[in-house]
Amino acid sequence: MRQENRFDILSGGVEDPNVSVKLSNQLAHLSELSTPEVFDLKTEIENELSTLFEKLESQGADLNSSLVTPDGFPRSDVDVLQVRLLRRSINMLRNDLSAVISRTQEIMASHFQKMEIKTQRIDSDNAFDYRIPFALITEVVPGSPSQQAGLLAQDKIVRFANIHAGNHQSLSAVGSVVKNSEDSPLAIRILRGEKYHNLTLTPSNNWAGAGLLGCRLVRI
Repeated sequence: MRQENRFDILSGGVEDPNVSVKLSNQLAHLSELSTPEVFDLKTEIENELSTLFEKLESQGADLNSSLVTPDGFPRSDVDVLQVRLLRRSINMLRNDLSAVISRTQEIMASHFQKMEIKTQRIDSDNAFDYRIPFALITEVVPGSPSQQAGLLAQDKIVRFANIHAGNHQSLSAVGSVVKNSEDSPLAIRILRGEKYHNLTLTPSNNWAGAGLLGCRLVRI
């Protein structure tokens, strides 16, 4: 990168090379993204911020460290322009992340409002159209109840029996349901890629591995 271009970036003259064009385009059309795309965008921004902080640390600086010597000259042990550019990128992405989080809250509020309206009409858990994922499957053990149910790594849990994004209690509610449902089939709904799937999972100890499910869940 030519030095004059780096000055242009700091002054807002050109696009930030630390942020991918795809990410910039998604942020520019945030209100038009689907629910899965918004949640994926949140994860992408968090990963991008982590990468930028690592780059900043490799420069021997952080967000608050001084870039001048005690006598007022630019530090010679760091690339001052690169540090300033990284700081700018981080601050902008932080603002973008706040906007994305606000959007997810709007989506969830709208979704649960629709669920509440449905509840007033039909007292049936199967009547809800659950679409907001709350947990990610990071591992499925071969031969486990989860594999037999058709679950795959990277599937996102949208509904687990009567547990959804509004009541999972940091996934503790899922554990309670599993413990009380050994050998009883549970209806689950997953998001795989862009498609939703309804599956049946039966927690069981009747397999070679440990646990009732044989999969690893992390909160989204």
